[in-house]
Amino acid sequence: MTWIPDEYTYAYIVQAPFVRAIGWLDGNHPFATGAVPGAFLDKLRVLVAGASAVEAAYRFGRFMGLHTCELCPPNPRESRRLGPSGVRNLAVPFANLLCVFPELIVHYVDVHAYRPPAPFIDAVLESPLPERPEFAAQAAPFVRRVGEFHGRGRAAEEARFRNWFEKGRCPVCQKWQYLPSADADARHCGAALVDCERNPDWQAPRPTRLVITGAAGAGKTTIADRVADRLVLWDFDGDDFHSLANVAKMRAGHSLDDTDRAPWLDAMHGLLTAYAADGRSFVLACSALKAAYRERLAAGIGDLRFVHLRAERELLAARLAARPTHFFPPALLDSQLAALEEPDDALIVDAALPVETIVDQIAGASA
Repeated sequence: MTWIPDEYTYAYIVQAPFVRAIGWLDGNHPFATGAVPGAFLDKLRVLVAGASAVEAAYRFGRFMGLHTCELCPPNPRESRRLGPSGVRNLAVPFANLLCVFPELIVHYVDVHAYRPPAPFIDAVLESPLPERPEFAAQAAPFVRRVGEFHGRGRAAEEARFRNWFEKGRCPVCQKWQYLPSADADARHCGAALVDCERNPDWQAPRPTRLVITGAAGAGKTTIADRVADRLVLWDFDGDDFHSLANVAKMRAGHSLDDTDRAPWLDAMHGLLTAYAADGRSFVLACSALKAAYRERLAAGIGDLRFVHLRAERELLAARLAARPTHFFPPALLDSQLAALEEPDDALIVDAALPVETIVDQIAGASA
């Protein structure tokens, strides 16, 4: 079994920022233990029993590798295998996040007293049964989001590599590699590229790196999506970087404090730094209410620019009321406005304008 820390944002089954891995355990790393509600374990068994319907709803591959329990003693009759095993991969959403877990999670809870994070327990208890139409309907937005995320990412990478600086052939796999700049790593499969050739039409890239800020309801996600499509950028949503605990806290009607937001800001900054180091262009939708938050996001990224969507409270309240299934309740709006420190070094755009007008303004300022 491949160990993945609980709530890690990478799972090899679904790769997207809003994915949270749950219950990928091994014998070399500690994990939380304790009692769980009986109804949770019963529901978990039902989900695993309906794993084929879960995989179909989320379009998982049928076989992703054998998962074996490394916590149980080796089976003496099959010395190459450890204890119980399974191949199924499952998922349940918790608000905007998608929890992905192996079918062995039932064994871990039942036999090894594993206690998953509390929001995951709530997600399982809230989930429709796999055979119900509601289950597929619940999965559909996540399937769409995965497709959109990777679609925009592929488009951004294709645009970047069309303006290649140098190409070379890998002597190991024999595939041609296209390098975007002079300082790109001219190695592949651990070997230096051969038969290298410079591109006479190469132009020094001008990366576009934007953060769309504003209070809840300003339209950050919508605008970021449209800007990403217009300018061909990687597209990220700050909501996808919250922990399960943060989402649970907001869903319960409690505002986040600086302590809650610190790991969230660190996660986004880490991603933006890595993408900038690789020469990629991107847009991030993120409230970034305070100057200190924006400073954290921009640290070490000299060409990061902010666009602030300014909106009156009445407009924000109306928009929040129109999205009743979102984890951020309208009752928290005033706490956001109280914390808001409008930037003085950003492009300020009226959030009440039509979407295409806003996108035109941002695209024009980014030219």
